Amino acid sequence: MRFLLVCSSLISLSYAADDNSQFLFNNAVICGEPFADPMWIPVLDMCDISCDPLKEYCVENDELKQMCKPMPEECQRGFSEYLARKWTKSEGRGIRRSIRGRRPL
Repeated sequence: MRFLLVCSSLISLSYAADDNSQFLFNNAVICGEPFADPMWIPVLDMCDISCDPLKEYCVENDELKQMCKPMPEECQRGFSEYLARKWTKSEGRGIRRSIRGRRPL
C-alpha cells in the first residue's frame, strides 16, 4: 500500500511540474494574479530551486534571486483536482488503446 502511495505521488509530481504555470495563469480568480507583485515575477520553466509544484510556484526578482511562493489553499485544491482528472483521462485512453490493439485469440 505504501509503495502505491509513493508511486501515485511521483506520478502526480511529474504532471504537476508540467502544468503548474499554465494552471496558475488560467485560474487567476482562485490562484491570484501571478504578476501582482512587481518585485517577484513567475519564472515558469526556468526555476533553479526546488519548489513543490502542488503547493508553490517559482518567482524571481530583478537581481535573479529565486524563491518559492505558496499558492492559496483554494488554488492548491483546484490544482490537485485538475491533476486527478487529467491523470484519470490519460490512463483511460491508454487502457482503451491497448485493448483495441489486441488481436483476437
